[in-house]
Amino acid sequence: MPGLNVNLAVMDLDNFKQINDRYGHLAGDTVFKDVARYWKTQLDSWEKNREKLTVRFGGDEMLIIVCAAL
Repeated sequence: MPGLNVNLAVMDLDNFKQINDRYGHLAGDTVFKDVARYWKTQLDSWEKNREKLTVRFGGDEMLIIVCAAL
């Protein structure tokens, strides 16, 4: 069974609470989706043979997970 290389990044969106407070939670959700989409496109252009996942981890934190077989 081959090994698995897992890379994990934790990102905190600065001033995210201010976006939610000023524009509402739907706007905040849109910001998170836009940030996730940005990182996914950056990772897609970086290397094609890896599984990539961006997820909301907490209130204003995001996980970026990249996995590849060794």
